[in-house]
Amino acid sequence: MAPRKKNVQYRITAIPPPSATSPARRARVSCLVRYVASSVMMLLRQVSTGAYPSLVKCRSSVLLDCHLSLRCLRTVRRWSVLFVRSATHERPTRPQKRDRSMSKPKLQIIVLHQNLGDEQAHYAKCPSPPLSGILLAGQTPDSVDVEVLHEMVRPIDYETDADFVALSFMDFCAPHAYEVAARFRALDKTVIAGGRYPSTFTQEVLPHFDVVVAGESELVWPGVVRDLLAGKADRLYRAPFAPTLEHIPPPRYDLVESVFAAPVVTEASRGCPFGCSYCALNIRTKPFRTRPVEDVIRDLTATADLPFHKRKMAMIYDNNFGGDRKYAKKLLREIARLDLWALGLQFSFNCLYDDTFMDLIEEANCTMAFLGLESLNQPSLQGVNKRQNRVSEYREQFLKLKERGILSFTGMMIALDEDTPEYYQQLPTRLEEVDPSAIFLSISIPIPGTPFAREIEASGRIADHDLAHYDGDHLVFEPRT
Repeated sequence: MAPRKKNVQYRITAIPPPSATSPARRARVSCLVRYVASSVMMLLRQVSTGAYPSLVKCRSSVLLDCHLSLRCLRTVRRWSVLFVRSATHERPTRPQKRDRSMSKPKLQIIVLHQNLGDEQAHYAKCPSPPLSGILLAGQTPDSVDVEVLHEMVRPIDYETDADFVALSFMDFCAPHAYEVAARFRALDKTVIAGGRYPSTFTQEVLPHFDVVVAGESELVWPGVVRDLLAGKADRLYRAPFAPTLEHIPPPRYDLVESVFAAPVVTEASRGCPFGCSYCALNIRTKPFRTRPVEDVIRDLTATADLPFHKRKMAMIYDNNFGGDRKYAKKLLREIARLDLWALGLQFSFNCLYDDTFMDLIEEANCTMAFLGLESLNQPSLQGVNKRQNRVSEYREQFLKLKERGILSFTGMMIALDEDTPEYYQQLPTRLEEVDPSAIFLSISIPIPGTPFAREIEASGRIADHDLAHYDGDHLVFEPRT
């Protein structure tokens, strides 16, 4: 699957439950919900009957062309009861400063997002948070207080009273991470690095941080925290390669900012059985691994601290949920028992050939599916080793999702080596023909260390070495055509 798609986002605010038991207040909220739901449904019925043949949104080279079947309207209705687009977006509040004389040491976990720096900050309006920060918080011993800050929704507070600051980041945020670390270290904070890029390019990252955690953190992080508290932390901690995924603690959903309407996110597996040359998973390939089904269900139900409506929606952030379909089917049968209002999944196109898998995701109330379409040019797909996709069958596959009321969010890349001017001229018409619900367009990225990047480098076609531009919005190499 495509490593990142972050272009199109919406302002979506959850309707808060009444803070009092007043029948009048409950009646007003109920009336508002019904009004919003009916308004959304009226508009969508007009779309489906041809009053508005196509809704097209173009921003930052992004095309969103959405056609909804009547079955999909019922899906949207379930979501419209919960969400309204609001000009008064709920703002996260700054945590209260603690009394250092009476409290534990404090760890702040920051998931970085602003690859272009504070001067060009872009705050996302996404319904769900990333998993990495709250997953690390769940692994943290209770000997420290923990705060999680997602830079996609609020700026970094350099006046934090945290003793330790852990930064999680990918390659395109590495330059920003070095600047953030320098500012915190100048304030005498101990700064820790972790994530995919520090795990891959450890020696490059190490000089910028006090501590670097390389690899999957579950088996080493508690020891890192203990060493930090004892004042004897090592510079580098390396996790075992491809460890077991058993006994991973649940994410700390209670630490997610309130602006996220659907904070329940988790993972059922890691890795992908396919070898797409542009994917960061293929820098150093690991075996596809699954978690115990009961652990995933525990995560999806570890929601006692959340409002009721936020417990009923979930996202499973697997790179390929269908990487082991036998396992996935077993898990889906258990998820269906939870009676979620909505479930989001990511899987590969080959899963759509499996009717049993499709029936089970419908029974589990999957309403959104992300798939890596990547290209409508078969030679381009073959050029990046994405052999599981067949362009000639896209339309039929998207129709299977629509018939089940599942919205398809598809990642697509341009500037692949086999793309031609004729292909781009035909692209709008061909997109209309295959008709996915939404398309997230990205310029192809030679992510450092991937086979795709090595091929581009070997031919001397890298034109921009600034990692901050490796975000899908900048062309950093010279395509062949």
